[in-house]
Amino acid sequence: MMKRIISNEEGITLVELVAGLALLGLILIPLGTLLSFAGDSVKLQREQADIQSTANLMVAQMIAISQKEGLYEQAGYSDYGTPAWEQKHIVKVNGSGTNKVEVTDILDKDNQRKKTYQIKNPKVSIHVDQKKNIHDNRKNNQLLSNSRDTFTIQESVEITFKKEGKEVFSQQVELDYRDEKKAVGEIGGEGYW
Repeated sequence: MMKRIISNEEGITLVELVAGLALLGLILIPLGTLLSFAGDSVKLQREQADIQSTANLMVAQMIAISQKEGLYEQAGYSDYGTPAWEQKHIVKVNGSGTNKVEVTDILDKDNQRKKTYQIKNPKVSIHVDQKKNIHDNRKNNQLLSNSRDTFTIQESVEITFKKEGKEVFSQQVELDYRDEKKAVGEIGGEGYW
């Protein structure tokens, strides 16, 4: 019996080999596609996490800036109602619209306190849009203009991330600055800006 097994040298025919390779291909092609899709999904999730983390860090820095003393005069609050009013912000942003953005406060003339934010994917750009007192144009219950009758100024900041020109994520924050000197009457204006 042992001699018969050893002497059997039939092997695999070419047809059997081709059929086996075809079956293997039918298994490996969908498996490769599935693995490729999973890899792309993981890459996209990492990119989204990077974007959201960057947005959260930028917002945290902006909130900290809004709590600093002495930013009112530098941000043009004495210019209320003029074009200079809209131009000056307490948050200074360099590089908006690019992949790398620097954020600091208006008092940081030499950018010593700046923080740099960059997305790992160079195709993603960061856009920062700032507007003052966007709620001042609302009407009250009597349909009168919402006059500035508090000692607080709002700054609306929208951080938008675009990939190849298409928006992929956006985060907004409302910053409030309170002028304590004006609130206690050290500066005139009866509460109006």
